Amino acid sequence: MEEEGLTTTAVSASLLDAYVSGRAAELYPSSFLRAEDRLRAVQRAQPISPAVLARLEEQNARFGPSAARAAHLAELARGAAAVVTGQQVGLFLGPLYTVYKAATAVRWARALREETGRAVVPVFFCTMRLPSARVWTDSLVTVAE
Repeated sequence: MEEEGLTTTAVSASLLDAYVSGRAAELYPSSFLRAEDRLRAVQRAQPISPAVLARLEEQNARFGPSAARAAHLAELARGAAAVVTGQQVGLFLGPLYTVYKAATAVRWARALREETGRAVVPVFFCTMRLPSARVWTDSLVTVAE
């Protein structure tokens, strides 16, 4: 597809060149590599919607008791920022990658809490596509630290 003389191939090559040369950051307005951008991201965080909070509480009630999880849900209710990530069940790299992603959410939440002084909690979700039902089943879970 050509528009104003640019081809998909030319754009892709430019993006690859920017990435390989280390100039890819020029393409984005912020970067988590910069402390001021991390602070700005936490400050911009909006309170969780009551519907999403209710769903989190409902889903987490099915698990055994966890003081950390209960504290995270309470902090979310009070307007905490969240580090949110997830994984499609069984897609790419197996179960160890899923654990790694959840652990990374915990690590980032801790780091952002320490760095900004604001409550930041990790939220991890697993999703599974059910082709026969043509629906997505999501499980949102606050991660206990």
